Amino acid sequence: SVPPPTLHHSTHAFPPVSTINQIQSGLTRKFEYTMQISNPLSPYTKCYLVDEISSVTEDYVCIKTVTTTPEAPSGTCFHTNVYTCLSRVEGGGTRVLARYEIVFSKSLLILTC
Repeated sequence: SVPPPTLHHSTHAFPPVSTINQIQSGLTRKFEYTMQISNPLSPYTKCYLVDEISSVTEDYVCIKTVTTTPEAPSGTCFHTNVYTCLSRVEGGGTRVLARYEIVFSKSLLILTC
């Protein structure tokens, strides 16, 4: 069984949900956590995340999250982007739309970059 990620550091710039009308594009927060990976030489690695509010209206908020794992094998060869949009729906609900992409910045050769 894999233990849950351990949160090490968090710098929160996002306001509480109750003040959604005060959220502005460009706000960011950075945090990191340690997670288990399937590498016998280095069974744990740190993940570094940056959340940025990319757009806001009175009906939706879109957030881009960039995750890097520079200490993992081949971790400097790519990063991931996750785009999450939260929008209001009738009846007081929230719709969540998410997509992700893996961005390769270097060629991968077996386990080296």
